[in-house]
Amino acid sequence: MENPMTKPTKTAISRRRFLKTTSCAAAIIGFPTIVPASVFGQFAPSKRINIGAVGVGRISRVHDLPSILPYDHAKIMAVCDLDAR
Repeated sequence: MENPMTKPTKTAISRRRFLKTTSCAAAIIGFPTIVPASVFGQFAPSKRINIGAVGVGRISRVHDLPSILPYDHAKIMAVCDLDAR
């Protein structure tokens, strides 16, 4: 006589497979609720250019930064200069 606990039937599913299937399904169903809509839209972070300028002297103030300002998809995030003037 065989022990029914040692031989799985054809309809039995392993615990590992059950957890893998349910976690994948939960991730797919819950994905839209976790990620904000702003990530996929017109103003997604991947569609913007963030600029940090180091050494913001005369050339940067006259040529570099003013040429960036007209563009909506480019944003000056930080500036830095060692010269106190």
